[in-house]
Amino acid sequence: MHLICEVPISFSQAALGAEIEVPTLQGKEMVTIPAGAPHGRQISLRGKGMPDVHGRGRGDLVIQVALEPPKKLTKRQEELYRELADIENKHVSPQRKGFLDKVKDWLVGEEKNEDKG
Repeated sequence: MHLICEVPISFSQAALGAEIEVPTLQGKEMVTIPAGAPHGRQISLRGKGMPDVHGRGRGDLVIQVALEPPKKLTKRQEELYRELADIENKHVSPQRKGFLDKVKDWLVGEEKNEDKG
């Protein structure tokens, strides 16, 4: 019987390829994720699944790649992702401002209005 194991990988691992460790019934094993692997890509490990109920071998372990975007980015990571989006000419959401940045913009906006009046 075949088993399916969903394995999360980062965008950089998917784009560049990676060696990742995956759990099998016999222990951990290294698997090569090829460069350019799309979400949902399946890689079979022959004979690493469940034993056949009739005693005739084992099924496969199917590794399914799941792209997992980072939940939080450092400032540098965000800069790099934005630079990549610019290079690829992809439209992305504008940079989010933190609470303090919004307060600063509000205060600066008030000062500009006072200068005019």
